[in-house]
Amino acid sequence: MYVTTDGKIVYITSDGEGPTSPVYIESNNSGTCSKPDIAVDASGFAHVTYTDTKGNTGDYTDHPDIMYAVNSSGSFVKTLIYNGYYDGWEQSYKIAHYYNKGSRIAVNAVGQYYILTHHQDYYRSLYAGTDNTYQVLLKSATASGTAGSTYGTDSEDIYDIGFDGTNVVAFYKTGNVITTSELTVSGATISFANLQTVTTTLSNTFANPATLLPLPGVRVLGGFSSTAELFVKYGTEADELLGVTLKSGTVAVVAQSGVDTYVAFTGTDGMIRLEKRE
Repeated sequence: MYVTTDGKIVYITSDGEGPTSPVYIESNNSGTCSKPDIAVDASGFAHVTYTDTKGNTGDYTDHPDIMYAVNSSGSFVKTLIYNGYYDGWEQSYKIAHYYNKGSRIAVNAVGQYYILTHHQDYYRSLYAGTDNTYQVLLKSATASGTAGSTYGTDSEDIYDIGFDGTNVVAFYKTGNVITTSELTVSGATISFANLQTVTTTLSNTFANPATLLPLPGVRVLGGFSSTAELFVKYGTEADELLGVTLKSGTVAVVAQSGVDTYVAFTGTDGMIRLEKRE
């Protein structure tokens, strides 16, 4: 999955004999699409989240929206998840909901999607000044949840989300604290359980994300330390690989093959490397 220069998302698969013809996901209302993330369920269907500058249109709504698309019916069916919004009509106050940091997606064993995103709640009053509140949001087809809430300065970020075979696990930052947690659902509410914090200072942001590999009982993380060196965390074991520096704008990806765990990354010399956990 990738984005074309004219703002369309391309979906391609391959069975080893060559790629399929591209399938396009386009803006709902002649906007542009960006920041896609994909998860595949046990039946092989693709679940996609992405940003559409005009997913919803009308009065004050032409601001980036978070979308969801799934091809279980044979073609991608799109759903608006979060509506970007700005209302500046009243002179005495202005309100907005911004979703400018993209989104991440995971699916559980029954194909239920979970979408992780960043939210900025903006309010400006002629009499009381400007207020900004930042949050990390989670959404499924039946429930929603919120992690953290920071007023004034944006200290929230989203990194990754995945399924470990039993639980969906989210990887995010709230109040400048980097955390992984399992997601539990009760009725219409998504809650955060079994939180584990990352004490190493990471330089990752939504644009330069850290990555998560959730395994049964173990969470494996890869990312950049504050000194641009490779950071890897396997369960409670955290390592900052001194002298192993990463190229700016790239991603350290953790993966498993059989019983072995690896991290792939691009060094500052442009070479792609693979480190095996011993």
